[in-house]
Amino acid sequence: MILGLVGCANVGMGLLVVLVRLMTGPGRNVVLHARSGRLTADRSIAGDRVVSQYGRGEVRALFVDDNQLWVSAAKGEMPLIAFGQRDVNRAIAGLIGALLWEPAELVEGSVSIAGAARWVVGPNPNAKSE
Repeated sequence: MILGLVGCANVGMGLLVVLVRLMTGPGRNVVLHARSGRLTADRSIAGDRVVSQYGRGEVRALFVDDNQLWVSAAKGEMPLIAFGQRDVNRAIAGLIGALLWEPAELVEGSVSIAGAARWVVGPNPNAKSE
């Protein structure tokens, strides 16, 4: 009797998982477009497609926390790449930073925040703007 109820519950949960998967669709890859002074991120967050555009003045910094690449902007902190190798995400952050800001004003390095090491890429606040 109890075994039958557990079996029915498992079948019901399995159908629910299949229904959720059909409604959200397959996972999406992250697409980042970086060009001079602009960054566009097309990604999936909680099953929804999210396209964010950031201008040079909006982005305060890019940082890698564990294996995730984040953007710190006027809108708040948002993940750009939720999974990946730390070294690859550091390289991506450096490339995007070089396109967002002038190389002469770019600074990057490791920063310890609340006991965790973050790799931060951003504009140098001491750089002279022309």
